[in-house]
Amino acid sequence: MRVVIKKSGWLRPRFRSLGWLSLFLLGFLLVGGAFLFTFYYVRYSRLIDQLLQGPVFPNVSQIYAAPEKIRPGDKASVPGIISYLQSAGLNERGDNPKGSYVKLADGVRILPGPDSYFAQEPAEVRLSEGRISSIVSLQDQLARREYSLEPALVTSLFDRTREKRRLVPFRDLPPNLVNAILAIEDRRFFQHSGLDYLRILKVAYVDIRSGRLRQGASTISMQLARSLFLDTRRTWKRKLEEALVTIQLERRLSKQEIFEYYCNKVYLGQSAGFSISGFGEAANVYFRKDVRNLTLPEAAFLAGITHGPNLYSQYRNRELALKRRNQVLDAMAETGAITPKERNEAAAAPLRVTPSYEVANEAPYFVDMVKDQLLENYSEEDLISDSYRVYTTLDLRLQRAAAEAMRIGMAEVDQRLEALNKLHRRPKAPKTGPPEPPSEQAEAAMIVLDPHTGAVKALIGGRDYGRTQFNRILSRRQPGSSFKPFVYATAFSAPLNGSPGPFLTAASVVDDSPTTFMFDGHPYEPANYKKEYHGEVTLRYALAKPKKRGFFGRILGIFTGGSDKDETPPQ
Repeated sequence: MRVVIKKSGWLRPRFRSLGWLSLFLLGFLLVGGAFLFTFYYVRYSRLIDQLLQGPVFPNVSQIYAAPEKIRPGDKASVPGIISYLQSAGLNERGDNPKGSYVKLADGVRILPGPDSYFAQEPAEVRLSEGRISSIVSLQDQLARREYSLEPALVTSLFDRTREKRRLVPFRDLPPNLVNAILAIEDRRFFQHSGLDYLRILKVAYVDIRSGRLRQGASTISMQLARSLFLDTRRTWKRKLEEALVTIQLERRLSKQEIFEYYCNKVYLGQSAGFSISGFGEAANVYFRKDVRNLTLPEAAFLAGITHGPNLYSQYRNRELALKRRNQVLDAMAETGAITPKERNEAAAAPLRVTPSYEVANEAPYFVDMVKDQLLENYSEEDLISDSYRVYTTLDLRLQRAAAEAMRIGMAEVDQRLEALNKLHRRPKAPKTGPPEPPSEQAEAAMIVLDPHTGAVKALIGGRDYGRTQFNRILSRRQPGSSFKPFVYATAFSAPLNGSPGPFLTAASVVDDSPTTFMFDGHPYEPANYKKEYHGEVTLRYALAKPKKRGFFGRILGIFTGGSDKDETPPQ
């Protein structure tokens, strides 16, 4: 049997056409890909050039407190004075125009710079047994009875985004913080070129197996690229754009510059209605410290919350925040940044984060008031784009004392109100549906003034700035009976000051009846609450009786000599 095999001629043209089609499609994809790559590369290149032409972060205006005065005999410590000087902008290197300091064995040498608030001499402050023993001027070597320190920074002004930031150069970042960030975010940051290819391949494998983006391979450079130019969508397109921007950032900036920008840009939570950006502001908010003074546990906590500031919030879930901090400590031990002993000691340390109620220490209501006054003469764009330094009369010690007094006093008020509510509360039948909202808390406000100058030394406009920014100090409301002591004090002291009218005491009798006064050609008729009148009563009774506004006019008429021409109605 013979088998004859013949070649099929129709297959060859088909394969030939398919081959040309494949080459055409491949060429089209290559050309299209090259075009898209060039388009986005040039686009982001221009954006980066535009960003780097000026400062990456705007030179926002800053608000400073009143100068801190120290005297021999005051309680103080060398670390405390240095911490204050750092908050005022001085450093130990001597490269800050505000000035520098030198730590001594038993004191501090203060060297004001050309941009210091004062044109004052340098001085040495010596301490002994927890108190200032002497203050000596370095100009004439004579002792001083008083010395004013550079005003401390209260906060930076903010725009409508309500974002707060304290810029920190790379050289001022403590080693523990740098090592903590590297250990938990990007261990090979100083070795790779912006893209960690080994990490990308590993994450891509996991994502392909799961069928969606489950893990991130973002380096610190990629995170900075995303925060400066891109959104947070977890898509492949955004990842490719992120890679393009990262490559260009790595070409234009040094590793230290990238790390510095990241540390000043990263979002680190919310505080009293403000966004916390950067580790400089976070160190102040969470620990009331300059970032240079962070301890190992504190640095580990801040590095840990970069992954999810609200998730690891110590105010919402303290246990989860503590667990996250210890994860960072474990990572630092794995990289060799700390020893196992240091890790164990830091992990055993309590999480001493500043309580949320101490946000009033930063005087947010005072800052709002200052900003409102500034906006009368400057535009908001000027205030957040120029580096104005605004010096105020705020006394930080008094502000902290006022905030603490407010907290203690209102806690007592809350307890008493709760006791009264329980006493008068009647049992009610159970209701179906959603629970009723809690009743409003009692509110309070406080202002501390210098009686000689009228300067505002401390101000609290409410018990919780995060809940409401309404300033009760500046609000215009009817004072009601709260104004009575001022009117009565004026009436009692008027004859002593040479004013017309009889001499009044608490036993003096006045007639509480309807009365009409003429003011600026118009009649004024002060009235009691509910139009009730009591006839002849003593001033002691009138002062104690609540909500009787008609007494005001009667008292004013008496100590002005009964005249109805110059009578000024109470506002």
